[in-house]
Amino acid sequence: MKKLHSLSSTEFFGLGFLVLIIFGTLLLMLPISSTNHSWGNFVDCLFTATSASCVTGLITKVTATDWTLFGQLVILFMIQVGGLGFMVLFSMIILFAGKRLSLHDRNIIRETSGYTKKSGTIGLIRKILIITFVSEFIGAFILTFAFKYSTDFSWFKSIYYGLFHSISAFCNAGFDLFGNSLEGFNSNYLVLLTIAGLIQIGGIGFMVWADLFKNKLNFKKLQLHTKIVLFVNLLFIIIPTVLFMIFEYNNCLKDYSFSQKLLSSYFQSITLRTAGFNSISQGALSDSSKLLSIFCMFVGGSSGSTAGGIKTTTFAVMIVAAISSLNKNTDVTIGKRKIEGSTIRQAFSISAIYVFLSFAGAIILSATTPKSVNGLDAMFETVSAICTVGVTTGITAGVSLFSKIFLIILMFLGRIGALGIVLIFKNKNKISNADVHRPEEKILIG
Repeated sequence: MKKLHSLSSTEFFGLGFLVLIIFGTLLLMLPISSTNHSWGNFVDCLFTATSASCVTGLITKVTATDWTLFGQLVILFMIQVGGLGFMVLFSMIILFAGKRLSLHDRNIIRETSGYTKKSGTIGLIRKILIITFVSEFIGAFILTFAFKYSTDFSWFKSIYYGLFHSISAFCNAGFDLFGNSLEGFNSNYLVLLTIAGLIQIGGIGFMVWADLFKNKLNFKKLQLHTKIVLFVNLLFIIIPTVLFMIFEYNNCLKDYSFSQKLLSSYFQSITLRTAGFNSISQGALSDSSKLLSIFCMFVGGSSGSTAGGIKTTTFAVMIVAAISSLNKNTDVTIGKRKIEGSTIRQAFSISAIYVFLSFAGAIILSATTPKSVNGLDAMFETVSAICTVGVTTGITAGVSLFSKIFLIILMFLGRIGALGIVLIFKNKNKISNADVHRPEEKILIG
């Protein structure tokens, strides 16, 4: 127990997800989980458990046909725990049991949720749980009726599908029970708009919603973090929607009406922010759309949310820092507030790690996959994995064993986050004495 309390929040966070993945893998390997009632393949079960726990959505087995109801419920449980954060669930159990949270537990919850205040941890847990379960309940309610009256489902099946897809959407997981994601609902406004709404609520961040509720939507009183998230999020809805519509107007969307083209383009811009659902075939996208998709996946959602990617605030800090550098300004300011130098360095470090892992993954995928996989599709797949998105051009099931293992590692690292990786190594390499100041020397760059 003392050893656990000596772990940093990042190490504890990573260990918790590792335990969840192993637990899920063992359950999925049971004959009761598979529709063929045989023991599951270890790598495929590990891949599925990692994808569900890290709320990614990449699959090597079809959720609807390869897993029994028990297997699907195991996947749904891992999605919910992975989206909420296992520490929140752990804390909820402790509180219901009438016990108190330790100071160590409170610190982990605050840090993994992006909460900056020293107090109010119990209130934070309540807010997270309320936002999560109320959103998922409303989403499940709407989707139940949407599925019931647009398919031949029974009420029980409609309720189950509504609940499953509501949780999967809010947690930005992207797992579906249809086998082809939401391609069968590409003209169903109620289904796509409900799923898109849940993705946005889950991907915008719990702290943003808490700030919005506290200040009654008064923009001037909002924290700088909230303002940046809302502004960048709006840009990444409008611009990609317009571009996807232009790129696919006479390609994937050529047989759609104008309103359906707009709906599909809007949904594409939303789901690429780490959700993993798709209403149009990703493999049929033009190269322009695939490149745009990769960029959207790379940026991802917001800090302290169920989303992945480098995060919207990281992207904003880098852009503003680059502009300040070009203008030879010593300070980087956003909204009349100076951004700390450590924050700027972290933003560029996070992006550099994601870029390196994405290129490394694309090279490995292209080199080790038996079938010919072009570089663009390989990059699409690896960015989807490390940014915990889950959309695919259709190559996941056919990649080699080595590539599957590498994608598992990418999904796990993506859920911990690049900053978490940096902090783990930082904690392992602490310098006992004061910082050593080295002599400066200029080098040529650019």
